[in-house]
Parts: sequence; C-alpha cells; structure tokens
Amino acid sequence: MHFSTDKKLSAPPSEIIEISERLEKVLRAVGAARARRQLTVEEAFIFLAIGFLGISNSRSGVAITVVSCIDIAEVLKIPRETVRRKVVNLVEMQLVSMTTRGMILEAVDEWRALAAEILQYKSY
Repeated sequence: MHFSTDKKLSAPPSEIIEISERLEKVLRAVGAARARRQLTVEEAFIFLAIGFLGISNSRSGVAITVVSCIDIAEVLKIPRETVRRKVVNLVEMQLVSMTTRGMILEAVDEWRALAAEILQYKSY
C-alpha cells in the first residue's frame, strides 16, 4: 500500500527530485557493482575506504600505504570489530592483504573499477 502526503519543504521540489534521481543512480551503481563482485555492502565500502585512505600521489606516480582498522572505522563510522571481520573476507578474495600494521590494497585495478562504476566515472 502506498501513502502520499503533501509535505512542506524547505527546498524547491525540483531540487528534491533532482537529488533523489542522482541518489538513485548511485544506489543502483553500488548495488550492481557489489553484486558483480560478490561483496556485501559493508565489504564494498570498506574496500573503497582502504583505497581512499591508502592511495596518494608520489613523485613516481601513485603510492599505496598501509591503512589501519581504526582509520577505516573512523571514516565509515562503524565499529572497528566489524571492519576487522569484513577485512578477513577481502583478504580471502585477494583484494587486500594484512600486514602487522594494518591492511594494504592489493587489487588496485579492481578498486579503480568499483570506484569508477559507483561514481559513474568513465575513463575508458
């Protein structure tokens, strides 16, 4: 059953509709990308966060550094234990590896493809 009520909005209706349509594209892209790679939603966002925090510019191109569970938990506002549990699956899928100091992104091309798909960024 669908209920509809007219709400008093602080933003113009056209802006609300535009935001909703853009959000739909992002949510569908996340769902499709996640399903193709057999990741849970949390795993997908943790994988993206590992790359986001672990990739930086360097003189020779791109530097990939170790990221801690605490860093990921802070960025995503989820418990550190959840990050740790989900990272185990990412390690099994060979998307990241564990070191004594944290995680490091292994599948950079896979990360780039997932991020590009979610952002609907066409670089090809």
